[in-house]
Amino acid sequence: MPAAIRWSWPPSVRRFRVRGPAAALAEAEAVIRADPQNRFALDLKARCLRDLRRFDEADAVADKLIAGDRSDLKAAYLKVTIAEQRRDHARAAALLEEILARPASAEDAGSRRVFLVHLGFAYQQLQRYDDAAQQFAKATETGGAPDANLLTFHAEALSLAGKKAEALAATRTARGRFPDDVDLAVLEATLLRETGDKAGAAAIVAGLREKLPPDAADSKERAKVLGRVADFYRRAGDFPEAEGALRQALVADPKSLATLFQLGAVLERQKRHDAAETVFREALVIEPESAPVLNYLGYMNADRNVRVEEAYTLIQKAVDIDPQSAAYQDSLGWALYRLNRLDAAEQAVRRALERDAENAVILDHLGDIVSKRGRVAEALGYWQRAMKGEDDESELDRPRVEAKIREAQGALQAQQQRIVPPTP
Repeated sequence: MPAAIRWSWPPSVRRFRVRGPAAALAEAEAVIRADPQNRFALDLKARCLRDLRRFDEADAVADKLIAGDRSDLKAAYLKVTIAEQRRDHARAAALLEEILARPASAEDAGSRRVFLVHLGFAYQQLQRYDDAAQQFAKATETGGAPDANLLTFHAEALSLAGKKAEALAATRTARGRFPDDVDLAVLEATLLRETGDKAGAAAIVAGLREKLPPDAADSKERAKVLGRVADFYRRAGDFPEAEGALRQALVADPKSLATLFQLGAVLERQKRHDAAETVFREALVIEPESAPVLNYLGYMNADRNVRVEEAYTLIQKAVDIDPQSAAYQDSLGWALYRLNRLDAAEQAVRRALERDAENAVILDHLGDIVSKRGRVAEALGYWQRAMKGEDDESELDRPRVEAKIREAQGALQAQQQRIVPPTP
């Protein structure tokens, strides 16, 4: 995620930041009762409400701050972060466009860079990849020293826009400026693989492994590099190599939640479900409130029709943490489908589809649900859309969907033949 703007806090308010959001909210409200116009306390209250996912209340407090001072960029930015946490990327983009349309002073350059980065990510979420690349390019030219992360964001957006040659050229230029940046190295390797230069990609990844810091020197950095290497292999579909790199990473940093999550996912893609479950449960010991882990474990077991009641409970917890996630809503619907709660299942998957309308797996799931409810023609439409939908991680079982399409077409044809009266 893009970096947050760093704002200074007075000593009277700064101490609240080390508290949890609920405790900090109580203290902010105490200050506001004594001084209703205290902007620092109002800002803290809005942030706490946002972090507690009480978004409407957070928006209302932010609006009060803006009404009190229309020039307050901090309050305007707060509205953006609330929209982002709602996953309302269109709203976030509109707010950022409004902020960036304001006249800027030289002192605003650092803040404008942050706004441009956020706008780039909003456009990326809206699949406006060319626009995203333009915002990231502007950000690299706005305020502050050159930044490897910004150059990476720019090249990735070009790649998503289908401009692989431009993305590769941009990445190579960036690597000339930041030759030791791991993310840029892995991005170049990925682009080389995608454009057919597998040998060049392998050479870059091998070079990263050769330059790994000794474990005793910097175990977390070693784990980070190995995690990036594993991500390259995972995206290439080489799951055994990804697993090997992740197990090396765990030796360096055994409590890394990110590494455990990646390892569980790689094991699941190899259909080693029991091993994956063990890893995911280990991750939940470290962080019981990890929504991605709760969702992945729950969905994996629901999909296998194993311990489905527990799977539903795990996914519901993930949804409670992040109700705006299309993936979690889809998982919830699939668990409900396995439990034969078809009405609730359809509602959940339709909520997912509202947030991610072209996702192939969500479309496939909705087809299965409505088919089981006897709406075969409607199901056929969803399965056909699924075959043309977005499937970046190659999760859709295409042969199985094709078989369902043929079966549905046959059933509908037979039904039509039964209802057409014979020719006299």
